[in-house]
Amino acid sequence: MIPLRRPDHPRPTPPPRPRSAALRRAAVVASLLGLAALPLQSLDSASAASAPSPVKDPASLVNPLIGTSGAVNTFPGPDVPFGMMQWGPDTTPQRAQGGGYEYNSTQISGFSLTHVSGPGCDVAGDVPILPVSGALSGNLSNDAATFSHSDEQTAIGSYTVKDASGVTTELTDTTRAGLGRFTFPAGAPANLLLKLSGGATQVDGTRVKVVSNREVSGSVDSGHFCGANNRYTLHFDIKFDRPFTTSGTWVGSTINPDAKSLTAGRTAAPKSSSTQGSTLHEKHFTVPASPSPVIHPSAGAKSTGSATSSPAATGKSSAKASGSASTAPVTGANGMYLTFDTASSTAVTAAVGISYTSDDNAAANLSSEISGWDLNKLKTASHNAWNALLGKIAVGGGSHDQQVEFYTALYHALLHPNVFSDDNGQYMGMDNQVHKLAKGQKAQYANYSGWDTYRSQTQLIATVAPQQTGDIVTSMLNGYDQTGLLPKWASNNGESYVMVGDPGASIIADAYAFGVRNFDTAHALDAMVHEATAPNQDRPGESVRDAKGYLPLDETDYGCCNFYGPVSTQLEYDSADYALASFAKSLGNTADYTKFATRAQDWENVFNPQTGYLQGRNQDGSFAGGFTPGTSNGFVEGTSAQYTPMVPFDLKQLIAARGGSDAYASYLDSLLDNITDPGSTNADLSNEPSLEIPWEYDYVGQPWKTQEAVREAQLGLYFNAPVGSFGNDDLGAMSSWYVWSSLGMYPETPGTDTLALGSPAFPVAKVTFGNGKQVTINAPQAAPDAPYVQSLKVNGKAWNTSWLTAGQFNSARTLDYTLSTQPDTAWASGPDAAPPSDTTGSGRVLAATGPTSDGLIVAPGGSGDATLKLTNLGDKAATVDWTATADSGVTLGTSSGSVSVPASATAQTQVPVTAGSKEGAYTVTFALTDHTSGASLGSATLRVAVAQPGELWPYESNVGVYADGTHFSGGFDDGGWAYSQNALAAAGVTSGGKVTADGITYNWPTTGAGQPDNLEVGGQTIPQPTGSSGAFLGLLGSATNAPTDGSGVPGDLTVTYTDGSTAKATVAFSDWTLNGGGSKPLAGNTEAITTDYRNTGSGGRDTVKAYVFSVKVPLDPSKTVASVTLPVTSASGTVHLFALGYGS
Repeated sequence: MIPLRRPDHPRPTPPPRPRSAALRRAAVVASLLGLAALPLQSLDSASAASAPSPVKDPASLVNPLIGTSGAVNTFPGPDVPFGMMQWGPDTTPQRAQGGGYEYNSTQISGFSLTHVSGPGCDVAGDVPILPVSGALSGNLSNDAATFSHSDEQTAIGSYTVKDASGVTTELTDTTRAGLGRFTFPAGAPANLLLKLSGGATQVDGTRVKVVSNREVSGSVDSGHFCGANNRYTLHFDIKFDRPFTTSGTWVGSTINPDAKSLTAGRTAAPKSSSTQGSTLHEKHFTVPASPSPVIHPSAGAKSTGSATSSPAATGKSSAKASGSASTAPVTGANGMYLTFDTASSTAVTAAVGISYTSDDNAAANLSSEISGWDLNKLKTASHNAWNALLGKIAVGGGSHDQQVEFYTALYHALLHPNVFSDDNGQYMGMDNQVHKLAKGQKAQYANYSGWDTYRSQTQLIATVAPQQTGDIVTSMLNGYDQTGLLPKWASNNGESYVMVGDPGASIIADAYAFGVRNFDTAHALDAMVHEATAPNQDRPGESVRDAKGYLPLDETDYGCCNFYGPVSTQLEYDSADYALASFAKSLGNTADYTKFATRAQDWENVFNPQTGYLQGRNQDGSFAGGFTPGTSNGFVEGTSAQYTPMVPFDLKQLIAARGGSDAYASYLDSLLDNITDPGSTNADLSNEPSLEIPWEYDYVGQPWKTQEAVREAQLGLYFNAPVGSFGNDDLGAMSSWYVWSSLGMYPETPGTDTLALGSPAFPVAKVTFGNGKQVTINAPQAAPDAPYVQSLKVNGKAWNTSWLTAGQFNSARTLDYTLSTQPDTAWASGPDAAPPSDTTGSGRVLAATGPTSDGLIVAPGGSGDATLKLTNLGDKAATVDWTATADSGVTLGTSSGSVSVPASATAQTQVPVTAGSKEGAYTVTFALTDHTSGASLGSATLRVAVAQPGELWPYESNVGVYADGTHFSGGFDDGGWAYSQNALAAAGVTSGGKVTADGITYNWPTTGAGQPDNLEVGGQTIPQPTGSSGAFLGLLGSATNAPTDGSGVPGDLTVTYTDGSTAKATVAFSDWTLNGGGSKPLAGNTEAITTDYRNTGSGGRDTVKAYVFSVKVPLDPSKTVASVTLPVTSASGTVHLFALGYGS
C-alpha cells in the first residue's frame, strides 16, 4: 500500500489523542466530520420498536468516486459483481494504477475496457476508446478530452460525462460486455479512436480489423504487472448501431486513411504517471530467473477441466508462452479510428464484448449478454444485481455518509476476483491453454492480490457470496493443476510473484472456515501441502527455513521468485502454515494439523527476548545489529514494531514472550497512539500488516480499547469523498476491513473461523447468509462517539467473551449490544474471555545474547559483560544448563552455568568477556540443554566486536553498495535498490578511500561483497577516539524512504564531552535519490557524492541519481568529545550513516 499522510479532504480527522482517553466528542465529531450523529438514547430506553429500518436500496448509496484520488486507486466506471469488463475513464496526465482515474486530473485519455480496483502497480487499462469531434491529425494516441466534474455523473452500473468539446459519453456493462453511447456535437466529424497500444503497461502486440461497416474486432497482448513477465491477450469485438463511413489506422504520428486492418508489435512501456517521487505499493520486484511455472509433476493430480492447444494469435485463440520476450521491434503508439456521419443523428451506440480466449468468444459473449441498444435496461439490470448482493448486509441508521461509506466499501470488496471464463465455459489457463470449466463450476475467476485479500476480503465474500467463493477456490485449484502453483499475485492468466508469503493456502482455508463447501476439499489439501513442502516458485526459501528454522538476512541463495523481507516472509509462511493446519484439522487430518501448526511456531526463532521484538537473524544465528523497533531491515512494507504482533494464531505465547498482558497492552497503546499520522513505531492501519493490531486488545482483557481504536480508524481514515487515508484499496482488502469493523467484528486469525469483537457502527444490521439464515445485530445506542460495549447478548443470553466463531455468528438469530460513550472495563476482561490461541508445538525456551542487539563491543585488551537472556514460554518452570565456547581472540570469565526460568517468564545471566589485542569480530556460542532431561534446547550466538573507539563497523547492519549486475534482496532501502559500486568508483569513491566535503575528510567504509557498509541510525552511542575535537562534527549519510514532500528525516543527536557536559543538535538527512529527483537537498545537506544511477535487486540499473550527503554539527572546540549518541528517527524514513569526521 501507499500510506497517505494528512489527506486534503473536506472532512478533517480529529487530532491524535492519548490512547487512555475516552471518546468524549459527540458534538465535535458531528461538526468536524460532517456526520449527523444519532441522538443518544438512555441505556434502558432502547427497544426493537425504535430501531431504524434497514436500507432497502443499498446500490443507490454506492459512491464510485470514493478512492479515486490519493493513490487509493479505485475506478469510477461501471462494473457488475466480479465482472470481467470494467468500461470506464482513464485520466491524464495522472493515470491511477489499476483504477486509471485520478480525480484531480482534468483530462480523459480514453475509456478503457478493463480496470483493477486499488492495486499498487500499473495493470489493465486495455483498449481505451476516445470519442473525438473534429478533424484528426498528429499522434492520435496523445489525444485527450478536457472535462469538469460538474459535467460528470457516476452511479453504480453507469458512468456519464460531457467533455469540453461537447461530446457526451454514457457507459454501462454486463459481466463480459458493455454498451456505450457517444453523442457528438452536430456539424463536425464524429470519430472513435481505438487506442490499441494505450494500456496501462507495456503492450506486446496489437491487432484489429474491420469486419463490416458496423463491426470491428481485434486483440491486444499485454501483462507485465509490476514489471513482471506475466502475459495475457485480451480479445474484443465491437458492434455499432449505425455504420461508420470511414476507417483508418495510425502508428505514431503517421495516419493511414481508409485502412481496414492493423497488426503491430511491442510498443514502449508507458511512462509512469504517478506523482514524481512517490513510491509504489509493490515497490520491490525481482523478475524471476525462470518465470515460466513448472508444470506440476505429480501423476496423481486431478484434472479439473479439459485443455486444448492454443494456436497463434489468429483471432481464434491468442496466447503466448508465459514469460516469453517479444522479439518484434518496438513500434510507435497505434490504433484504429472510425468516423461516423452525424447529419441525421449525433449519437453512436457501441456494444463491446471481450474475451481472453478468442475473437469469436468475444463476439459470442457480446451476443449472449447484450441484445438491443437499451442502456437504461442494462443500468437497471446492474443496479438490481448489486442490490441482490449488497442487500445481504442491510444496515439501518447512522448518517448518510456512514451508509455511503459502508456500501461503497462493500461494493469495492465484491469487485474481485473477476470472472475470467467465457459464456461458453472456455477460459485461458495459467498454462496458456484453453480449458473448459470443471463439473459443477459456474465460472473461472482471475486476479488474486493474495498478500492483501487473505486477511479479511476472502472471509467477507465467503459470507455474502459463498457460491462465487467456491468457484474462486476451484479456479485456484484449476491453476494449480495447470502449473503446480496456487495463485500468489496472479494477473489474469499469468503469475507475477509480486509480494511475499503463500497466500493461496490462507485463501482456501478462509473460504472453508466461513462456510464455503462447493470445492474439492481433499484436492485442495493436497495442493496446499504440496506447495508447503515441495520446492516451488511461490515459496522461495522454504528449504532454508526448514533447515535453519528461520530465513537469514544474509542468505544469498533463496532462488526464484521475488524473495525479500525475510522476517516478514517467514511470518507470512507461518500464517499460511497455520491456515493449512486449521483446514487439515477441519477435514480430520490430525497429522498434517500437528505438523504445520508446529512449524508455524518458528516465529519464535526470530523473536529476540533481548529487545522484545521480531528481528532479522544472520546465518550464524546472531540477531542483526543496529536494531531499533522502527527498522524496516528484514520487513516488507513495514517495520519490526508493526510486524511483531503478526502472530494471530498464537498471541498467547507472543504476549507471554513480551512480559504478559499488562506489558503487551502497553505495547499496543504505543502502537495505536497516532492512528491518523503514524510513524515507524506506530501501527499503520493504512496497510494490511497492521490491520489486526487494534483487535489484539481483546487478547489482553481490554476489549474497550479495541472498540475505541477501531472507531477512531473508521472516523479518521475512511471518508465519503474521492480521497481517503487508507492507501491502495488492494482489490477490496482495505474496504473489507471497514465492512467487518462496522459490523463490530474482524476475522483475526487467517484460515480459522475466529471473529474478534469490537462494536457495531450502526444501530441495526441484518446479515443474510448463503444458507438463508439471518442474524440481526442490534446496537441502538451506536454513534460515532459511542463505541464502548456495556453488554452483549447472543440469542438473548449474556455473552461475556470478546469473540465469536463464524459458525456461532451464522447460527445466531440476534446479537444485542448495549453501547455507551464511556468504556466498561469489566466486560469481557477476564482471562477466559480472550479469543483462542493455539500453542501446538510451542512452549519452548527462547534465548538471546547481549547486552545490545549489536552484541558486545569492547576495545582491544578491554573487557565487558555479555548477557544470556532466556524466556520460558512453557507453563512449567525450567532449569537451563549452558556451556559457552569462544573464538580465539577473546576469553570468557566462565564457560558454563545454569539458569532457572519460571513459567512464562524471563531470566538472564552475565558472562565476563576479555578481548585480545587484535581487532575483529569474534563469536561466542552458547549451547543450551534442559537440566532435567538433558535434551537440547538449541543455541544462541553472541558477536563480540573488538574495535578501537570511533570505529563504525561494529554497528553496521545494512548492505548498501553492490557491484553492477549483482542480484540481491533488500538493498540500501530494504526495498530492492542500492548504490552502485561502479558508479561510486566513477565518482571517485572506492572501498576504504577518502571523501572530502564541508572541509571534513571522511573515511569511506572498507566494503566487501555482501558485507554491511553502513549503519541504520537508531540511538547508538559510539565512543570516540582520544583527543577527538574540532569546530564541527561531520556525518556522512543519507535517508531512505523519506517523505515525498522533500522534508527529509530528522532526529536529535547528542554529543557527550569528556568533562561530562552534553550538547544536542537536530540533524536531518535528505532522501538518497532526492525523492526520485523530485526534491532538493535540505538546508545544511552538502552533496558529498553523486552517482548517475543506482542498482536494482534484479541485477539491473535505475537511471535515477543517488546521493550521499555531509551534515555538519557545531562543536565546542575547547572541549574533547567522549561519545556521540545518534538520533532515534521515529518518523517515516531511515537515516543511514557511512562515516563520522571532524573539521575546524
